[in-house]
Amino acid sequence: MNYLHSRYQRSGKITDADMLYTLSLFALEPSRWIQRYEWRDLTDLEVCASGTFWKAMGDAMLIPYDVLPSSKSGWEDGLHWLEEVEAWSTRYEEENMVYADTNSQLANAHLEVIFLSLPPRLMYVGRRVISVILGERLRRAMG
Repeated sequence: MNYLHSRYQRSGKITDADMLYTLSLFALEPSRWIQRYEWRDLTDLEVCASGTFWKAMGDAMLIPYDVLPSSKSGWEDGLHWLEEVEAWSTRYEEENMVYADTNSQLANAHLEVIFLSLPPRLMYVGRRVISVILGERLRRAMG
């Protein structure tokens, strides 16, 4: 994975903050999804295990955590790491997740692939369902 990203990191197309934000999505979204749509919440132990796993993945990818408050002193456990990553990623989104024409083009291209086998008359409904799932900030950024 480091090899795949290295070329883009060297050219400045992917920053350390971008890498940490993407890692935060993998670490946080499954729990958020489960909390919203599943029949039970994850236990603290399950969330802690997820945080521990994703922190280790970030370590293996050499993603720096220096923007997180406990980067020097260390984290108590996976829950502590997730809390700090969540607070940081929320600020990152507020600063960086803004509308751009390229975002809209990318969203539309993805939706065309997702709805490839959907009858055209149902595409409108499908687009509305997806936009509800995305959340307000992402929906605005994607247009």
